[in-house]
Amino acid sequence: MIALSARFSTSIAFKDHCYWDRGSEFAKESARLLDIKDVSLCTIQACILLGTVSRSEGDAAAESVYYSIASRMANLLDLASIPASNAVEREINVRVWWTIWKLDTWSSAGVGLPRQMIEKNEIPLPIEEGQFLGLRLDSTQQSEAGVSLTRNLSLFTQMIILNRILIEINDFHKFLISAPGTPTNLDQHEQTILHLSHKLETWHSSLPPQMRNTPENLHLYGRQGLGRVFVAVHLGYFHFGQLLFYQYLHEYQHSASGEETPIQKYANKCKSYSSALCDLVDEAHQTPGCKILYTMVGHNLVVASTIQIHTLLFSGSEAEIKDARRRLEKNFELLLQLRNFWPVLEISFEAFRTFREACRRNMDTAFKMDAWMLRFLYGFANKVEDKQVYEMAAGGTWPVENIGFSPSEWMD
Repeated sequence: MIALSARFSTSIAFKDHCYWDRGSEFAKESARLLDIKDVSLCTIQACILLGTVSRSEGDAAAESVYYSIASRMANLLDLASIPASNAVEREINVRVWWTIWKLDTWSSAGVGLPRQMIEKNEIPLPIEEGQFLGLRLDSTQQSEAGVSLTRNLSLFTQMIILNRILIEINDFHKFLISAPGTPTNLDQHEQTILHLSHKLETWHSSLPPQMRNTPENLHLYGRQGLGRVFVAVHLGYFHFGQLLFYQYLHEYQHSASGEETPIQKYANKCKSYSSALCDLVDEAHQTPGCKILYTMVGHNLVVASTIQIHTLLFSGSEAEIKDARRRLEKNFELLLQLRNFWPVLEISFEAFRTFREACRRNMDTAFKMDAWMLRFLYGFANKVEDKQVYEMAAGGTWPVENIGFSPSEWMD
């Protein structure tokens, strides 16, 4: 915990250390003390934290290994179902199990390996955060009927529901790049797109009023100390939406103008999700208790920024272009803030630069959904190869260097 949090400390003990280096010694000592022979909740939690530290440093391989150990131990223990001595212990076991399941989704997609955590119907969803924080060791374990009504009010539960949809989106994208023919052939894939889109919209419309993305709710959760979690839920929704429709950006630039076609409709949905994501992050950073500084925000902003770039390059609307410029400037400012704290943001900047080079080299194929694009969209902690090099040979990576670019380069 210290390895992750030291970068945010205002203590004079760290005044001579840059943000990146503050947690290094703590992380090394934690790794040294880890005993994987001790198959326990404590070891699982340590592996989760060490995996997160590895991700923050851009070490996707170590991240995957630590999360894999946590996954295996959780399955060996049947963590979410083992008898617990009290309500606190039971809920912690459930929440740790779902945390690993969620991390496994992202980590496995990022390194292109099969998921390890299989969802089980008998595992309960997390209870509402206020109820969880109010539990004490002497709290009696309520019946399932007594807590089931509060589960949908849990921010963590809503993340899990969204993550289920992400798994389907990721599997669909993997199918797209492996299937013959044009990836966005509507006759082949429209029903799948509509099905997944309906799932996202059903989730959104089914949210209780107090959990919807409104300025009032944002301030409310911020005052409760849950603002960042609230933002993370809705950030996930917008990010998964932009991922789902991303492949239509390539077809959009080749479609005829005039009456909106299905391809244009889906591309515009992608842009709408991207714009909403950018605006949410900007609003969160201006709202007390809601400023989000975790590593995945950088990746989400990079993906959203490429969609704003698409608007700059191909939109005929001056109003849309103006808004895209504004969002790109805001995103770049936020990415610079994040890079102050997390080494892995160098990889995000490098991915952005690599994408820029792909656009400059050939705008006609820069947004095409292929193996390179799949790696760009999901490989958060992995370096993204130059698109031309990747297409010529499967191998070789770009070194992390000074990026040396700014949004103004897209706006001339």
